[in-house]
Amino acid sequence: MKFITLITLLISTSIFSSSNPEVDRLFSMSFDELVNLQIHLATKEIEPAFESPFSSYVVTSEDIQKKGITELEKIFKIVPGVIVRTKTNGNYDIQIRGFDNIPPFNDILNTENSKSLVMVNGTPVYNYFQGGTFWETLTLSIENIERVEIVKGPSSAMYGPNAVTGVINIITKKNSNEKTFYADYTNNKSRTLTLNYNSRFEKFSYSVFAGYKEMKRKDQDIFLYDDMITNKLDTLYNQFVSPDTLNKYIKKEYSYGLEKYFDDRKNSKNKNFIRFESKYEFNEKNMVGIEAAYQKSTSINILNSSTPIALNQRDNDSYFFKIYTKFLGTNISYSGSKGVTDNTKDDYLYKYDYISNNFNIEYPGRYKDLHYRFAYNFYSTIFDDSPYLKGEIGFFNGEAEHYNSGFSSQIDYKLNNKYRFIGALRYDIYNIPKDHYLSTQLAFTNKLNKKNFIRLSYSHANQGPFIFQTHINFAFNSSEGGYTSNIEFIKNRDLKLVTTNSYEMGWRSRISKRLNTDLSLFYTDMKNFAEVKTTTSVEYDSSGINYTEISRFENTKIKAFQGGITYSLDYMINRYNTILLFGTAQKTILKNQQKFEMEDNNESFYMDLIHKYTPTFFGGASYTYDYSFFKFSLTSTYKEAQSFSDAVDEMHIERTFFTDLFFLLRFNEYIEMNINVNDLSFRPEREFIYGDKIYTTYSAGLRVRF
Repeated sequence: MKFITLITLLISTSIFSSSNPEVDRLFSMSFDELVNLQIHLATKEIEPAFESPFSSYVVTSEDIQKKGITELEKIFKIVPGVIVRTKTNGNYDIQIRGFDNIPPFNDILNTENSKSLVMVNGTPVYNYFQGGTFWETLTLSIENIERVEIVKGPSSAMYGPNAVTGVINIITKKNSNEKTFYADYTNNKSRTLTLNYNSRFEKFSYSVFAGYKEMKRKDQDIFLYDDMITNKLDTLYNQFVSPDTLNKYIKKEYSYGLEKYFDDRKNSKNKNFIRFESKYEFNEKNMVGIEAAYQKSTSINILNSSTPIALNQRDNDSYFFKIYTKFLGTNISYSGSKGVTDNTKDDYLYKYDYISNNFNIEYPGRYKDLHYRFAYNFYSTIFDDSPYLKGEIGFFNGEAEHYNSGFSSQIDYKLNNKYRFIGALRYDIYNIPKDHYLSTQLAFTNKLNKKNFIRLSYSHANQGPFIFQTHINFAFNSSEGGYTSNIEFIKNRDLKLVTTNSYEMGWRSRISKRLNTDLSLFYTDMKNFAEVKTTTSVEYDSSGINYTEISRFENTKIKAFQGGITYSLDYMINRYNTILLFGTAQKTILKNQQKFEMEDNNESFYMDLIHKYTPTFFGGASYTYDYSFFKFSLTSTYKEAQSFSDAVDEMHIERTFFTDLFFLLRFNEYIEMNINVNDLSFRPEREFIYGDKIYTTYSAGLRVRF
């Protein structure tokens, strides 16, 4: 199926490539705007996206509106090479090419993508507790996004640790006078309200964004991990159970019900935010700007398997501030964030205060055809769980700090406006671990002619350390009736960081005035994954039985290898009709996966296996009709079957096919109304282990410009 789809895409290239001179003339202006799209993320220089030396993609605010995208995370459904899975309504798993659920057959301690770096206006929004991006905490909505730039493949040499599978930069609207109010309501009682106010006076501009979003769960069943220390649930655990049944048995055993785990189990996401930005530009080489934001959010997510049920409520309350300047061409910025995160409502162990600081200075220069750039970055974050322990033992029992310094350099040389060489190095020094890490990126491009562009690249990158792995210091002792239990979870400060090597070849072609294609072949290897290892012992003496259990994170022998191909096709039929087709076929192999361990002699047995959680094929298609007062869009996405494995269970997820429909009617230059049909499918399906089934929803929205 996946290879047939890719072949179909390739064949369609030649079918669509016939050109009519009159049609070309009529629609050349619109198409020129499309093919001359600019990107900054790939090399930190503004350049045509067509000539980007790395696998990259750009989604503009115009794309977002034409396709009727109403959620930030759904933008990535139309990005080639990106996997988007729904966990619960409004909460998503977003992966660049894959490498998720590695190592398998282990406890779920985090379901966020920890191998991709997400930034907002160039500032990382990465969470260092266990890694990843908490998407619900971003002070963004569809209305205040100017563009989203994505680079697929390791990018640590340019952007620092954690850009292992790629990097995403979300750029907000600025330098405009756009003012909009947007509201929508869904048949499942979800709702959105946003205000986007931009103003510009010559050299000074400012923006105010505010938003409220409430998402509802349609699927109310919850996966039960175990029997919660009662035999009354023997026939129920390790399956999805209705909330009424769960409440019935929980209340028999304890004095509480599901209210212990959720404020409202029917709400999958609540989000409130306000964001302010301003900038003053003295001239081309000198400017100053500030950003400030506050958000309060709640989401129902799949967070960890230390609780009896798979769904957990995550709460976050945070502030953000950034000041940045360009002085004589040198870019300097400082950003800081402070907040409270409660990863699991029912468990004080996962609640902490945090404060993060990020300082960056970057000097770009040029000598003839050689562009160069030198940069220094310092990042620190402190987690503190002591305010919430109330005399109990916690994970950190006080402050836990992580910081690193990064020194980077970059060169970009062009020869005869045809050949180009890019090289980047970054050297990272961490407080933990003691080892230092060097990241590299190399690329060579050849602009064959105005219509064909080829690129070759190599990248080496590393993930950063996580607070939970390197600072956990948990010990619990109990004794009753001659039985003593000693449970410990200890830190490991000698963990090696995940590293990757990636080799890529790409070809972009403007086959005609209306047709753009992009082909990427990639091969990636990755190692130094970490998993929880537990040792147990039982001793007998005159006082009774002494049971000891010690756990900590350790590096595994697993090495992951991925090879794949991504192909995309943008075809402008005419000025009103456009088509986007894209697909990725890949295969990931895990070597040295531990199958089982003999208890008698602690001897382990290893095997190689095909990693089944990254779909062997994923892709989609989108059709857009854009007239002056009416828009229509149809977007479909497809993923092959997947299998997710953890320490509790292995869940098979069937292949999925979903379609989104969008209709927009513009009454005048100030008012427009849209209707969306989202996640249209043959039947409700799950996309994520222990997640909710996805049901079709219908929504109506109103946008007012003033």
